[in-house]
Amino acid sequence: MDLDAALALAGLRLRGGGGTSTLGNSGNKSALKKSDVNPASPRVFACRPGADHRRDHLAQWGDYCPYHAGLLFFALARLYMHITLLVGTVFGNARQIAQTLALAAPDYGASAQVLDMQDQTIAVFDTPGFLVLCCSTTGQGDVPDNAQGLYQSLDAQARYLGHVRYGLVALGDSSYGDTFYGGAKAFQNRLQDLGAQLVGEVCILDALDAGEPDDVALAWFATWAQQARSLDTSASSPT
Repeated sequence: MDLDAALALAGLRLRGGGGTSTLGNSGNKSALKKSDVNPASPRVFACRPGADHRRDHLAQWGDYCPYHAGLLFFALARLYMHITLLVGTVFGNARQIAQTLALAAPDYGASAQVLDMQDQTIAVFDTPGFLVLCCSTTGQGDVPDNAQGLYQSLDAQARYLGHVRYGLVALGDSSYGDTFYGGAKAFQNRLQDLGAQLVGEVCILDALDAGEPDDVALAWFATWAQQARSLDTSASSPT
């Protein structure tokens, strides 16, 4: 999503025009001169508070105004969702998948960060935006050692997580039968108990499958990102 598209969707990209500009909502009028343009940055106006930017001087110049930087910030925040990928891993495979998804995130209008579950607590679920848990399994369907602290904090510091929207990437080996991707299942069950909302289907990466795990995860992510975007747009739309 480029700046022009973001501004257009936010209603901050104003049509160009001609003629003399009028400033002020209260009836005070003043012609806009070219000296009002900041020479250090010709696309940015040194504008005056109180101006009717949409109707007047920006309509003439067809450019952007620093006086509306706050509006632009919120417009971009609505358009560019943020994803935090939490990694629970034994041999590093889940981390590789998370990094692959993080690199793909900008293709879907998202920024992304990858965090190891080590030393995380339930507080990480207050991170703005969406979360994706990439979790493998160890032992008899247990969460990996580096994820134990986070998983235990969901019990020790349990609280309602109704604001959380997350995706789940589950790594495992189906030859283990009932304990197949048990680590991810454990997180899913606990988060469900606390009210968190799972977005889309679980991405299951079976070590016995012939397909490349990165390709399977990317195909899942393409659909998941659209579903998350839909939720994000609905949540930010005025009622």
